[in-house]
Amino acid sequence: MGQTAILDEKTALQRQIEALQAERSQLLLENSFLRRATADLSFHQNAHDGIIYLNARHEIIYANPYFLEMLGLDSPEQILNKPFPSFMWGNPGDEAALVQNIKSDGFVREQELALYDQHGQPIFAV
Repeated sequence: MGQTAILDEKTALQRQIEALQAERSQLLLENSFLRRATADLSFHQNAHDGIIYLNARHEIIYANPYFLEMLGLDSPEQILNKPFPSFMWGNPGDEAALVQNIKSDGFVREQELALYDQHGQPIFAV
């Protein structure tokens, strides 16, 4: 193996290490968030507001019973580990704005949304 091939392999390994470190950091952040969220779970389970948690891929990883009821869904499995259902959005730009808000602040604070349940009925959400 020549010196160039060794350098190329070293560079490829360094990129893999960087990617794994970035993934590890993301997983640590998600784990930290989930630990904090678990502490609030009882409150969220019984809240009369729709509450969801998203992972870094913007997939729903938790939806409280009221959120499911708002959307007319029968079980969490209908939306867990999936992106927001497309039927929810009256204005497609709302989803992008919501995700941007989450990315910049880590949470959403009082953002008005015009959403729809699975039967097309409007839901006003703040």
